[in-house]
Amino acid sequence: MSPFGARFPVTHWGGTLQARFKDADEAMLQSAGPFALAGRVMAMRHHGKSCFAVLRDQSGQIQIYARADVLGPAYAAFVDLDVGDFIGVTGELFRTRTAELTVAVKQFEFLTKALRPLPEKWHGLKDVETRYPQTLYRPDRQSPGPRGLRHEEPPHRDPARVLRRAGLPRSGDPDDAADPGGRRGPSRS
Repeated sequence: MSPFGARFPVTHWGGTLQARFKDADEAMLQSAGPFALAGRVMAMRHHGKSCFAVLRDQSGQIQIYARADVLGPAYAAFVDLDVGDFIGVTGELFRTRTAELTVAVKQFEFLTKALRPLPEKWHGLKDVETRYPQTLYRPDRQSPGPRGLRHEEPPHRDPARVLRRAGLPRSGDPDDAADPGGRRGPSRS
């Protein structure tokens, strides 16, 4: 099995199928015809010689159902899929006993292998080493921080600019500065 598959022609998206056939009856689902979907496997549930999976694409997700007697020898490859793999499926819509819209897989094509596992569902990425890019310590250069930002020395500031921001005139004489009342010159008490 090649880790990177070929192109797959997609005719519909999972989220749009869910919205379009949300209230459809069984007769309408059977007359809708075959659909070709592609996406990422988010969950797998094995039930003997059949398997349910959740396929997520850019518009949402939809459940798919594969049977050993329909797929034949390709069913062994379907069962070996991992969560995170990308696949393309062709099949027809039906409703399960729990009334969930499902695609009955007639054929499937492996598209891409997930090289790394997906993040944990509830806690996300807790490991700091995994969350941020790995950098090597190089004492001759400033190394980037945990978010890739470099710590740099503040630029040398113009002394006249610093004095103006402090409210002092260019001459640096505090007696020439404006007091909070707006008067110029030395204050007289």
